[in-house]
Amino acid sequence: MSNQKRHITYTELIEEWPPLQYDSKQAEEEGWDETWRFDPKTVDWKNSWVIYGSSAAYGSELEQEHSLANQLSNLLGEPVVNCACPGSGIQHHVLMQSLVRYHHGPPKGEIICWTMIYKWLGFEETDRNKTPWKSKVDFDSHITHHPYKEIFPQIPQQAFLSRLAAKAINPGLIEFTDSDITQEYWQDLWLWDRSECPDRARDGKHSGPLGVAIAAKWCYEQIRSR
Repeated sequence: MSNQKRHITYTELIEEWPPLQYDSKQAEEEGWDETWRFDPKTVDWKNSWVIYGSSAAYGSELEQEHSLANQLSNLLGEPVVNCACPGSGIQHHVLMQSLVRYHHGPPKGEIICWTMIYKWLGFEETDRNKTPWKSKVDFDSHITHHPYKEIFPQIPQQAFLSRLAAKAINPGLIEFTDSDITQEYWQDLWLWDRSECPDRARDGKHSGPLGVAIAAKWCYEQIRSR
């Protein structure tokens, strides 16, 4: 029975703060700067904006000063907390949003950069000692080889429920996406089109400082228009 799959309870998840625990060698190999980690108990959550998302929102392969959170903070003149996490999926954004509220109450405002709709979260018994960020079923590799709409028709529906949950938690949520496939389903979202960004990060794939500035300016305009 110990090898059977089972669900991990919400209680188990909320005991894993901060849920950004990576092997330092893995983090170095994948370009995740360990100095980005922070002690959540030192953050003024009530007066801070919070960003959730995946690697693009996090600022993979960039110096911290060029991250979306830092650039937006400079525009606003207010603190912006980077709660994005490389590799995370749609569900992870909502899980992190819930964890922030559970431990620290609602922040001043929240921004979600919805990631690729076919990144998904799965739990197994062997994952009990891992954070949710290490327990992910990633369908990205399938979509270039298979008709993803037919193979995984239930995934967009479940992702939509996660989006509804995030907006129910915070009706004032600011949201956009860096995935053209996600926007294909959620056409009301602004697309941070990385193919249109003028520069690239160290890996040649993620947006560079100028590309991130496009998203930072868009977020700034959304906040100031409210």
